[in-house]
Amino acid sequence: ASNLKNILIKNDYLYLLYRSKVSRQYVGEDASISTDLEDIILNGQGQLLNQFNNEWESQFHVDDNLNIYVSDINNHRVVKYAYDAYDEDPVLIAGDENGSSGNALNLLSAPRGMVVASDGTVYVADWNNQRVMKFTEGTAEGEVILNQRVRGALYLDDNDALYMVTWNGGYVYKKEPGKTIEQLTTQNLSSPSGLLVDSSGGIYVYDRGNRRIVYYAKGQKDSPKVISEGF
Repeated sequence: ASNLKNILIKNDYLYLLYRSKVSRQYVGEDASISTDLEDIILNGQGQLLNQFNNEWESQFHVDDNLNIYVSDINNHRVVKYAYDAYDEDPVLIAGDENGSSGNALNLLSAPRGMVVASDGTVYVADWNNQRVMKFTEGTAEGEVILNQRVRGALYLDDNDALYMVTWNGGYVYKKEPGKTIEQLTTQNLSSPSGLLVDSSGGIYVYDRGNRRIVYYAKGQKDSPKVISEGF
């Protein structure tokens, strides 16, 4: 299996998450900037707080201040590396500093999805604990947002509204800041693992078990349109 687990783009840089490191490469048009691949977090594979043990469902995020968040599935935690301090120990956002799993409100077990809001709030799909958690840096415990299993299917819109699709049943939920959670759809889907929301509020879901992508227009609760299938 490849050691490369995930990628993202931020400010003309391609960021690469590997099993044991984070690298970046300039992909913009400024010829004066080197396009060489640069290792920016390189502390090896392991369970120490500054180490990784990522898999392909590990997630990462680079915010506008170039802080890097990593959801490490095998170390059961989320950490934040501050910009200009990538070589220092990260801040533990959620989970155990020694890489142990658990079900207390400060712990995780095989997180399979993470998104980060504009204010730094972190939402995690806590897979083995069958819940979606909300964490705030500096707060000892997280908050349960949804008592359902979610696999990768988290999305934040431009207003920091959180969308989720449950693995069992395939229902879409929405949690806006300061509001109660809302179930948006009633159609049964099969093991969905991907979710996107367009500018109109329409929702795309990767209906994994049925090998298709479906689309709900804003306000539509069932009978989604099949966009593509046969995967």
